[in-house]
Amino acid sequence: MPDSTAPPQSWPFVAREAELEHIARARTLERARGVTVHAGAGVGKSRLAREALAAADLDGALTIWVQATRSAATLPLGAFAPVLPSEVRSDDRLALLRGATEALRAHSAGRPLVLGVDDAHLLDPASAALLLNLQLTTTAFVITTVRTGEPVPDAVTALWKDGAALRLDLEPLTEEATERLVEAALGGPVERRTLGWAWARSRGNPLYLHQIVSGWLEEGAFTFADGLWTLAQRPVPSQPLLELVSERLNGLDREQRLAMELLALGEPLGLAEVMRLVDPEALIALETQGLVTASAREFWLAHPLYGEMLRAALPVTLARSLRLRLAAAVAGRATRTADDALRVARWQLDAGAEVEPELALVAARAASRSADPALAAELAQRARDGGAGSAAGLILARAHAFQKRYAEAEAVLAGLEGELDSEDVAYDYVQQRASVLFWNLDRAADAVALIERARGWWAATTWEARIEPLRLQFMALASRPGTVSALAEEIRGLPTLTVAARNWVERTLAADYLYAGRVREAQALIEPLRPELPLRDEYDTLALATWVIAGTVSGISLATTVLTAEEQFTLAVAANDHAAAGMCAVAAGELALMGGRFADARRWLAEAATHFERQDPFGSILAVRAFQIAVALGTGAVEAAADAALRLEVAADALPLTDPLRPYLALGQAWALVARGDALRAQRHLLEQAAELEWMPVYACRLAYEALRLGTHGREPCLALVALSERCDAPLTEGYAAHAAALARRDGAALLDAAERLAALGALRYAAECAGHAADAHVAAGRHDSARRAAARCRELQPDGHGAPPIVIAGLDDTPSGLTPRELQMTTLAGRGMSNAEIADRLVLSIRTVETHLYRAMQKLGVSDRRQLGA
Repeated sequence: MPDSTAPPQSWPFVAREAELEHIARARTLERARGVTVHAGAGVGKSRLAREALAAADLDGALTIWVQATRSAATLPLGAFAPVLPSEVRSDDRLALLRGATEALRAHSAGRPLVLGVDDAHLLDPASAALLLNLQLTTTAFVITTVRTGEPVPDAVTALWKDGAALRLDLEPLTEEATERLVEAALGGPVERRTLGWAWARSRGNPLYLHQIVSGWLEEGAFTFADGLWTLAQRPVPSQPLLELVSERLNGLDREQRLAMELLALGEPLGLAEVMRLVDPEALIALETQGLVTASAREFWLAHPLYGEMLRAALPVTLARSLRLRLAAAVAGRATRTADDALRVARWQLDAGAEVEPELALVAARAASRSADPALAAELAQRARDGGAGSAAGLILARAHAFQKRYAEAEAVLAGLEGELDSEDVAYDYVQQRASVLFWNLDRAADAVALIERARGWWAATTWEARIEPLRLQFMALASRPGTVSALAEEIRGLPTLTVAARNWVERTLAADYLYAGRVREAQALIEPLRPELPLRDEYDTLALATWVIAGTVSGISLATTVLTAEEQFTLAVAANDHAAAGMCAVAAGELALMGGRFADARRWLAEAATHFERQDPFGSILAVRAFQIAVALGTGAVEAAADAALRLEVAADALPLTDPLRPYLALGQAWALVARGDALRAQRHLLEQAAELEWMPVYACRLAYEALRLGTHGREPCLALVALSERCDAPLTEGYAAHAAALARRDGAALLDAAERLAALGALRYAAECAGHAADAHVAAGRHDSARRAAARCRELQPDGHGAPPIVIAGLDDTPSGLTPRELQMTTLAGRGMSNAEIADRLVLSIRTVETHLYRAMQKLGVSDRRQLGA
């Protein structure tokens, strides 16, 4: 495991490959005599120039590095003093330039000379003239760096102005390049949210980025879990970083600094507030210096780190005073939005001032929508204490649930039942409390009882039309699939349904179709119901979960589902919506696993785990832990699989085991048995669970297929899977059935057809195994040409670079074959160093039985020493 406190040994050179190649090509052009690199402070021009010199050195050139400084500029040729011979001295400036040029030419001894000059805008006139002379006389290929916006000697400008040198304007890194650099520096994948913080703070400035990441490491802010670097929370900036940024703000007068401090606490500020709070002349000066950015309506700081530095340096009393000034200015707007209210309330809270209950309520609602549960809870509590009533209580309960404080959420909700004074409030209350009871507290009966009570709260037909879809939702959860479809279809057709109520009915119907095996209908119904992000309420959360499940089990447009899940994940992370981010990440991870992209799956599942640790409305961490075992097994990482199996046990013990979670627990338990070397027991477990869950055919088929993949190739299990699949119309299930049917007949041609069918769906991992089975069948039938073609297709279907061992084809590959499943199980455990007694204890067998199986297996493998089994 990497050290989460050790800074990188050297900051990697990443994302400037194109610019480096540009300079290298320029050295080969007869017309080009140099390159001048122009960029702002910290953008990476010096590093690029050094890397360019290093590349020239590897090409056989003599390279010289010159560092220009303000102090060296006080002497003629001061910057070049370290590289010029002592005899180069003259009071005649022309003779001095000629002598310096000849000295450097002689020093190169006929080799190409490449000269790098950093911060050439600081050169003294003599040094600048020498630099130009070296370029014009073709004595050296000159690579210079110049800071944008600084005064530059005319000789340095002439380097590129007259066309002798190429000018390269270096921009800050893009967001993608910034992410690449952070991951290269840490030596591994980094959580997307953390990458977002690094980008937001650095804005592509490599110098700032270096300080940011090094500071996080030195503070011990990082953790490394599941192969992913993460930050638990956004850390404060380090002192070296603040000092670096403060240099940019030196020289501000009092009014300019006040303007910067107000923006640091309140950006963006509207034009009206700015005109009341800030001296316009100060703003003009700040914008001219590039410290403030302005549009027609708003002002904000030019770089986020300016705000970090200013806030850290503000005295407490001054900060309080400025926050109250900002709150008064925005509160005085003629038209105030909910976001305005949130900003005003936040300033007042940070200043330690009172927040009016009405303002606190509006702000709490806005904080809840912006996925800031801690702030929403604080504001809602203040609003409730001030008499805001049940509306504040609902926001407070939702904030508790968002933070996984489900018992606290229920305590708040239980106290609200007698306070509900409108249908709108009551409807929000019922859907929120029933969801907490059912999904989070394992109190399904109480959830159903609540809805039955609620049906009598109002006699109006509008209330019945709203509450009936919620009742239908929990009826579906409490009964077997298909039970409520007819009723749901009837209610769906009622003209009195509101849009929200209709959406509830259609989501319930989609889930019912899905679990009943009518997967194509479910997919068509749920696709248009996928909610926009961030998620707003319980309906949105359930709708996204249903879309994720349908997209991963159906096999309909898997490639599109992957792209959508990844895009929605990015939006969810930006919105701080952990539930949505986790669901989208686990979908991307499961589909990557299905495609054999184990490295991608590992990363997506790690991302999902970090978000579900923060918010997990349905216990989806259970699926994550199960899939993490499968990823580890797929890459031969037995210890990692065992660790993931332990985490699965912990998750299962902590969660209510609802029906939608049962298939994932069964898969994880089976894969955990495989990790322990007990594949036979894993197969039995999968087939038993498939039989128990036959009322959910889409999952029962998945479990039976996983049993098949573990080696249960007998005719009876294969035909059972085929029979079960007839109750499910999912394309992926149909692919499982085609594989099983062909395997039962040992039909190589049919198996290869089934492999192509699975490949067309995007399930490349399954397709590769199916093609392997086709090769096995052809070998057994003596059709070796056909076997080789099938084996070649098997290899083509396995993605490269994901750590999976190649699928072995018995009789074609060099690996010995012929082991029975029990013999394979024995040799696997023995290869891990277990004794016969330990194997017997693990598998509940006699030691004599273990000895017999191992003896036969070693005879087949042609080995005499059990230590060779682990080779």
